[in-house]
Amino acid sequence: MAMTGRMLGRWRALVPLLPLAAAGCCSESGPQGAAWPASERPALIGPGPGRDTTPAGDARGVDAEALTPQNLIAAHDAEVSRLPFLVSSGIVQVNWRDGEARHFEQGDLDLRYRAPREASLRVSKLGEVFLVAGTNDLFWWWYDGFGKPTRFQLRRHRDAKSGATGSERGAGTVAEAGSDRVEAEALLLLFGLKSLGKAAGWDPLSPTDPTERAVRIEPQPESGGVPLRALFAPSRVQGSAQWVLVGLDLLDRDDEAVASVRYDAHRRVERRGVAPGEWPVVATRLRMTIPPREGRSASEWLIELDRPVATSDRIVDRLFDPVVVRTSLRADIEESDEGAP
Repeated sequence: MAMTGRMLGRWRALVPLLPLAAAGCCSESGPQGAAWPASERPALIGPGPGRDTTPAGDARGVDAEALTPQNLIAAHDAEVSRLPFLVSSGIVQVNWRDGEARHFEQGDLDLRYRAPREASLRVSKLGEVFLVAGTNDLFWWWYDGFGKPTRFQLRRHRDAKSGATGSERGAGTVAEAGSDRVEAEALLLLFGLKSLGKAAGWDPLSPTDPTERAVRIEPQPESGGVPLRALFAPSRVQGSAQWVLVGLDLLDRDDEAVASVRYDAHRRVERRGVAPGEWPVVATRLRMTIPPREGRSASEWLIELDRPVATSDRIVDRLFDPVVVRTSLRADIEESDEGAP
């Protein structure tokens, strides 16, 4: 059973924003969730007129000097460092408007991640694959199976072209000037799987929740990156005293959001050989907003991870090999950068 024609348009609009992951997927399907009502206010962080934008301490008594932007980023980066793998099934839901009409669609998700840069993703419905995307240390790729002809595209990371080393790759590899295409590095950021980089200070925009803190993150000049805006809040996970990432804006060079995501339903995910109190904390619900841009209408996406684990049991090398992925998909059209395999 194929997705509706209207839905195909929404998936195609997101494809340039999803150079994240690869082929090969689980047989289990995600949970069946209710429709996610679309929001009339797509901005992740709204202005707070008349509010002091310099944070005081948090509600649990951390003073202002201890609660610094870089300390909040360090707390997130510490969780990322404790997540060598992530495997999960789940669902993807989307809401969008067509004129005055509101539409909703849902697909099954399969996600595999191996730190620091290998990821694999499939979106399907009733067994029919509509999107395969992937990244490894050198390349990112995606497969558009929505219609005919089907298309497989392979691109070399910008930092791989320039010869940057792994330690030189920054969190700012997000978007090219004048383009809304987000590279794989940015998708890993959106899924909360990347270190955020260096804080540039508190963001001048105020979170709407007084317990939250907005942080500006510097671009990485060597990668041609642009700024990020991150939102943090005290963790509600039992036994965790840390702050967690609850929102992220990817910004273009004009400081407009290319994509915004809110994270919730944080939980510890199993990592074998590690005490439960040391299991990594992961957001299992992501609400992504893609704002209107260059004639494209806005859309809102809900991604829910079902039974995520931080183990390597279902991680295999072929998931992150674009040659194997390309062969298995048998796309009608193949496009590659010069020097791609």
